[in-house]
Amino acid sequence: MASPAEARYLDCSARKPGDGSRARPYNTLERASAATLGPGDRLLLRRGTSCTGLLAPSGSGSPRRPIAIGAYGWGPPPHVEGAAEDAVLLKDMSHVTLSGLEVTNRGEGETRRRGVHVVATTGVVRGVTVRGVWVHDVQGDLAKDAGGSGGIQVDVLGPEPTRFDDLLIERNLIADVTRSGIFIVGTADGDRPRATEPWPAASTRVRVRANRLLRLGGDGIVPLGTAGAVVEDNVVSEGNLRGRSLGDPRGMICNAGIWTFHANGTVIQRNEVFGMRFNGCDGSGYDIDYDQDGTVVQHNLSHDNEGGFILFCTDARPRTAVVRFNLSVDDRMVANQSPCSLQPGATYENVSLLNNTFVAPVMTWGILGTPSGALLDGSLEVRNNIFHTTAPGSPALGCSARCSNNLFADPLFVDPGRRGRGRLYVGAGFRLRRGSPAIGAGTSAPALGTRDYFGARVPSPPTVGFSQR
Repeated sequence: MASPAEARYLDCSARKPGDGSRARPYNTLERASAATLGPGDRLLLRRGTSCTGLLAPSGSGSPRRPIAIGAYGWGPPPHVEGAAEDAVLLKDMSHVTLSGLEVTNRGEGETRRRGVHVVATTGVVRGVTVRGVWVHDVQGDLAKDAGGSGGIQVDVLGPEPTRFDDLLIERNLIADVTRSGIFIVGTADGDRPRATEPWPAASTRVRVRANRLLRLGGDGIVPLGTAGAVVEDNVVSEGNLRGRSLGDPRGMICNAGIWTFHANGTVIQRNEVFGMRFNGCDGSGYDIDYDQDGTVVQHNLSHDNEGGFILFCTDARPRTAVVRFNLSVDDRMVANQSPCSLQPGATYENVSLLNNTFVAPVMTWGILGTPSGALLDGSLEVRNNIFHTTAPGSPALGCSARCSNNLFADPLFVDPGRRGRGRLYVGAGFRLRRGSPAIGAGTSAPALGTRDYFGARVPSPPTVGFSQR
């Protein structure tokens, strides 16, 4: 018979220390963190109160009886103010849900600072959920990767087989953080196989969905060391605010909205990214970077990004990636290649730009305002896209040797002046009117998939652009 679950309470406004009961709650983060939690246990912070220090409980739940760390009472979310590297630390805790807290970790910007830090140091950590947490004002340094500064940082810090399985980060609000919004390091294994091969050292069943991130010193959402991660239905804006250019004597710092690295089979879909800053590198909404394979970027909205819709990095290692059925409105570039370069032996082979719609005053490839030969080296497949310029007399956009069935004429949009926010609201303005030259003018390809931006089935032959009806 399972042990009965316990509820433990923390009220940092209580004058006297208690035993963790609701009548006599703990009154410090240190005392609450000392309790080991088991299956079904709850650790609840009183709403309307604030605690300073580190919330670092221990223990694990079970698949049917996860641990819950959250709030009780009435009023605003309980506030945890960090005083060192971490404000909230979940270390080697399986089957646990963190929800309903407000987390800050202010600093001078010179040392590591994290809001929520999820860590695995030994074995497989399973069933971790971070949901509905408000993380803001995390003022760390500009370090990223394992142990970097940011809002929600997930780290594998132990050797194989240490990893995460079933990690869910959803419906969180993250604002005013440095460097990263949500950054996941899912393995300590430096060797990545092809996406078609097993990778037992990678973190699996990683989902990042329906989060809102804004005013970020660095990147928005980045999964690394994962196999089959899904990043969906998130909104990221105003990032790369503390980026540095390639020529900065302190070293370049380049950031994008949503991207992946050292990862296989990542799906990035139905997101919206806007307002990314260009500081001489990156600043794009999305990114097909180095050291990844099997990446799909689909059904996303990108608008008003200074670094363009997407960053394309060449790679000497074999890889595949497809960018399909996305909408880009008033991004400064179609695709950016800075700081990625066309190195000897590196190409865009097996990278495809299919059935996207681009709308902007002027269309350019590459570094800001400069046509780029690297993106047009002939290996990048550019098929079934709409490129619509809104400024009179805009120069024609060049295309690669593998460029086919794209439309550069007026596509007859339903509402070409529509702007603003909202993936479906903005997207509806760029559906096609009857008689559009894009209708039925595409060519089929296995990499197209079966659904367009709005979820409609892709016909054969397909319509050019992101919308199929």
